[in-house]
Amino acid sequence: MRKPPSWLPLGYVLNESDPDIVVLCREDGSVVATFSAMGATRESIHQAAEEDQQRASSSSEPDAPSPEVARPGRQHLAPF
Repeated sequence: MRKPPSWLPLGYVLNESDPDIVVLCREDGSVVATFSAMGATRESIHQAAEEDQQRASSSSEPDAPSPEVARPGRQHLAPF
């Protein structure tokens, strides 16, 4: 993984080591979402990061399940 693009929210990085797939990860390496490299857009990747942040902030409430339990990472693969 390289330095995250400036348009990504803080705390997120992209793994583009596979030429066919872009993986949105948290800085700790946990996967948030995967995207087809051909169909991935900045907007869709940014939206997935923002949704992950919202889930994380709502899970800080008492009795809220963790984001990984409540909603596992989605796959955003563009159709071929």
